[in-house]
Amino acid sequence: MSHILFAPGTKRGAYEFRDDRGVMAARSVSRMPEWVLRLEPTGSPLLTRLALAFTIGQLRRYR
Repeated sequence: MSHILFAPGTKRGAYEFRDDRGVMAARSVSRMPEWVLRLEPTGSPLLTRLALAFTIGQLRRYR
């Protein structure tokens, strides 16, 4: 099972994408009006695609 979490110690609009072992696949942060996505090289392909789709969805939400 995968998890999408608010990044600890940050403001609203920062998300972490982790697998069930806690390995981070990506981070997504709002820098209004843009979103920044950082993909980790050790992340699973499925979670990195999920993070990309989530971030694109957030971009479309605010336009």
